[in-house]
Amino acid sequence: MVTFILSLCASGKSKGVDIKSGEFFRTARRSGLWPEAEAVHRCSLSRSRKKLPWSLFRDILEDAVEPAYKLWPRDPSYLWHGMSVIGVDGSKYNLPATEDNRKEFDPQSGLDHEGKGQYPQCLVSTAYDVFRRIPVARTVLSIHVSEREEALNLLPSIRPGAVLVFDRGYPSYHVICSLRDNYNGYFIFRCPAKSTFPAVEEFVHIGRQEGYILFHPSNNYLEGLSRRQKKAKVIQLRIIRLVSPDGTVSVLLTNLLNQSLFPREDIVDLYFRRWEVETNYRNEKVVLEIEEFHGKSANSIRQELYAVTIMSVIARTLMVLTSRVHGSSTSQFQFKSAIMTLEGVKSWRSLKVNSIGIRACPGLDPGSGAGFREILCLDALRPLPVRTMSRLRGEKFFPLVSQHLPIPASLRGFFMFEAKPGAKEIEFGLDLL
Repeated sequence: MVTFILSLCASGKSKGVDIKSGEFFRTARRSGLWPEAEAVHRCSLSRSRKKLPWSLFRDILEDAVEPAYKLWPRDPSYLWHGMSVIGVDGSKYNLPATEDNRKEFDPQSGLDHEGKGQYPQCLVSTAYDVFRRIPVARTVLSIHVSEREEALNLLPSIRPGAVLVFDRGYPSYHVICSLRDNYNGYFIFRCPAKSTFPAVEEFVHIGRQEGYILFHPSNNYLEGLSRRQKKAKVIQLRIIRLVSPDGTVSVLLTNLLNQSLFPREDIVDLYFRRWEVETNYRNEKVVLEIEEFHGKSANSIRQELYAVTIMSVIARTLMVLTSRVHGSSTSQFQFKSAIMTLEGVKSWRSLKVNSIGIRACPGLDPGSGAGFREILCLDALRPLPVRTMSRLRGEKFFPLVSQHLPIPASLRGFFMFEAKPGAKEIEFGLDLL
């Protein structure tokens, strides 16, 4: 069922549950991996999905990110001053207009509420490695929750020692203080120049390009503290003026205090790399058409929103591993083509590690396998399309020709998640090569 949902999310809206189910079981039967496989009705699939908690996909995402980092090439181009860079941002997703979704995500939606749309929405917050271009953590909650709080909830899933980059709307004394106390790394916030913190307004009025400020807690923050906590610490931050192409002035707040190690120009350039997380949301909504959900319940919505991130991690990992063998400085592998490759995988297999496993069969609660680390990986991939680029007109690249490059056998089998041949049950396993 997990494998089927992942494949379903990669197919977009071009294939419904019935068509995809027929292809899925037909492929398993013809390949010999599951000779007795027969397509089931979508009602049976829906009942099976209800027994599968969405938290299983969240755990798979966490476990899939770990081998992705291990397999990623040791290349300085994926780092900034030797550190990973994680962009954190949220986005609203339109959901099917069901009462279950309204109750879970957006109680104030519907035509009965003045000024509200028909379709409920949820808030998706994602931590995204902007140089490797892989999502590393995600939360899916009500549209009415705080983006700041969700950003802090992502911290346990982010590797220490990285640079976290936030857009406007995130800076507050509570968030910055929490990062200082609970995360071993650096951060960069974009902050407006008007109607903002007094120290920021004073810096903007002076007209300097960069400097240091003392960040004091606001009165609202102090009012929420107990008497013992009234003495909140003042935080020293580095502040950098940022002028947009349209002339809008804002600032960057960071704890990268050393000006010689981290020049102002490098920090400004790094902030604009945060846009990769926005590109990831665009890929999900436009390329993968994730908002055309195949399930209608709140549990199914969360399953698919986590499944699409798992497929992104696998696709990006396969792209970089393939380019390491076949690529060149003028080759750019296409994300959509990689996803289509995963969606069309024809061969699967299952492995167990240390005799620990979980079986997904009728009547079994998948949550009973808590603690079992399962990593989704793929085997026997068909050729991965790549668009070759031709260097013309200085440093710009222009499309020249498309070709198919095979994935070498040495790179296959990193991620496996398969049906056991001839079995009526599906076993899941872990393989870390």
